[in-house]
Amino acid sequence: MSRNRLFLVVALLAAIVVVAGGFFLGVQPQLTAASDNDGQRVAIEQRNQQSRLELAKLREENKTLDAQKQALAALQASVPSTVSTAGFYRELNAVAAASGVTISSITTADPVAYTSPESSADDASASAGNDAAPMPATDASVTAANFSTIAVSVGVTGSFDQARAFLKGVQTGERLFLVTNITSSAETSGEESSAATWTFGGTIYVLSGDPAAVPTTAPSSSSSPDTEG
Repeated sequence: MSRNRLFLVVALLAAIVVVAGGFFLGVQPQLTAASDNDGQRVAIEQRNQQSRLELAKLREENKTLDAQKQALAALQASVPSTVSTAGFYRELNAVAAASGVTISSITTADPVAYTSPESSADDASASAGNDAAPMPATDASVTAANFSTIAVSVGVTGSFDQARAFLKGVQTGERLFLVTNITSSAETSGEESSAATWTFGGTIYVLSGDPAAVPTTAPSSSSSPDTEG
């Protein structure tokens, strides 16, 4: 091999080494970086798409925000965070005036800490020996720490129709009043228009996020129709 050809081969090998070195030292890192950047771009685009979906959902929910606020206000009035018997008495008086009955007495008992209906159902089933008793609905977020019940008894005088109108009014009023028993002190002798004394017994409720705001004991009150306790 001539000297010139040897120099040519050596120069060619050197050029190959330089090109290969340039690829591994310069091009390859750039390709790797480009691949990483592409992966990051895909991840960012996915996050952006998720954000767009969440934003669209919030926009739709915002359209019903006023209605949701009204529904929340109605629920808070139905089961307030304090005993608030004064407002309840005013509501009873308003319903009585609208239905034509005369309120003779209003009695509220001490607030009592909530007891899970599951426990009550278990006790009832055990005492009755009935394993097939239906289980009442309950919610784990409602506990004795944030929920209280107050027994209420309301006595009114009026006809059957008037008493029925009063009952409907208190059951559909602002404050939730669950009527569980009704008694009458006089027979109507089949005449719905004759007057009688009716007593409606039931329960009102208190729900608070602050356990200290829901007393488990409080003075009982028995009032006339015009008293706000």
